Amino acid sequence: MKGKSKRKDVAIFERHLEDNLFELRDALLDGSYHHSAYHEFHIFDPKHRLIHEAVVRDRVVHHFLQAQLLPIFERAFVFDSYSCRDTKGTHAAVRRLQTFARKVSKNYRESCWALKFDIRKFFDSVDHEILLQILQKKIPDPRMMKLVTNIVESFAVSEPIGGAVLGSRKHGVPIGNLTSQLFANVYMDAFDHFVKETLRQKFYLRYTDDVVILAQSREELVELIPWIEGWLWGEPSINASSKEARDSKTDARNRFSWICRFAASSSASNANQTKNVSADQ
Repeated sequence: MKGKSKRKDVAIFERHLEDNLFELRDALLDGSYHHSAYHEFHIFDPKHRLIHEAVVRDRVVHHFLQAQLLPIFERAFVFDSYSCRDTKGTHAAVRRLQTFARKVSKNYRESCWALKFDIRKFFDSVDHEILLQILQKKIPDPRMMKLVTNIVESFAVSEPIGGAVLGSRKHGVPIGNLTSQLFANVYMDAFDHFVKETLRQKFYLRYTDDVVILAQSREELVELIPWIEGWLWGEPSINASSKEARDSKTDARNRFSWICRFAASSSASNANQTKNVSADQ
């Protein structure tokens, strides 16, 4: 819990640190551990977000779980996924995007187009059933899987801020959990592979739910849009072309219940001159 020793809840936990840790260890070993309720609060940064903060005891478990699961899933992630991974992050993503732009534009001598989109209410719309199916494929230990299920099911969204449309199944991972960042990468990993391997897009990168694809022509990017929408929204003809999509055993409307917003931008040799145009122009 680096950097948080002055917080009141952390100080209280540390007052009897050894006893608390032994009690937590015993609960994890005998299977009696159950995630506590969250403390929720609102932030505006500038978007309105509802944050759910776990108690210190549960945050210790989140760190433990992150340390156990990350090496298992890290090997399968594509190189150009940049959220919450060692040696990655926002600065690395920006540097990689600059490298892509130089390659696509041939050192800024030619045009470089960018297809940019994000996922509406991404954390709210993560489908629990789909997430657990993906996790279970790589977690053979039933006790570890029970703990993962406990954490995933400790939270569910009933009425997302902004009005995302959710089905009858449980959805949502809390913004504020360390594990939610890992779960986001696990959840989006099949899409990363679909774009990289099936659509063969070399100049693709993702940070959580923000995606950028670069190409030399606007037409090439516009042609990608129905394939991407089809994968996300479950068109059978497109899902059938992706092994990851077939293996997910899901209708993508349940898997991704949000709306993609697309825009293409052109940058000439002067990288500061950018023009935004809609994809259907």
